[in-house]
Amino acid sequence: MKIRRVLIGNEGFVEVACPQCDRSLTLAVERIQEPGISVQARCGCGMRFSVVFERRAHYRKPTGLLGRAARKAGPELLVLDVIISDLSRGGLSLKFSRDPGLAVGELIRVDFRLDDGDQTLIRAQVVVKSIRRFTVGTEFHFLEEKMRKVLGFYLAP
Repeated sequence: MKIRRVLIGNEGFVEVACPQCDRSLTLAVERIQEPGISVQARCGCGMRFSVVFERRAHYRKPTGLLGRAARKAGPELLVLDVIISDLSRGGLSLKFSRDPGLAVGELIRVDFRLDDGDQTLIRAQVVVKSIRRFTVGTEFHFLEEKMRKVLGFYLAP
């Protein structure tokens, strides 16, 4: 059975497309009981599929991009290799091979190249929002407007 992930935005309605015929079903957001729980849907064409509703501010694109994260460690700059596991307009998730010693609220610099045709270099300052073992969730603190536009095109479906 096919599973559709649907992002719940700030609008009052969300549309779900059938994976077989691409027909849209419109649902009121208040009818969605619990984001993250799989619910069964049935299209008029007879196709049955699962839908998982997610409540996020921005679409997240799974990636496996290689990069580097730098942070001040006293008078020195500590640079660690990272994998950008997902990317959105609002931030990114970083996977470290070991404990990076970061704290929620800490500012770090992240550099990585997109896998687009130009291999665009993204350099951003991010703030740590969550830490789950060696995975760190971040939000963009400073990102040049030009880079925001590049990311917008990169993240477009």
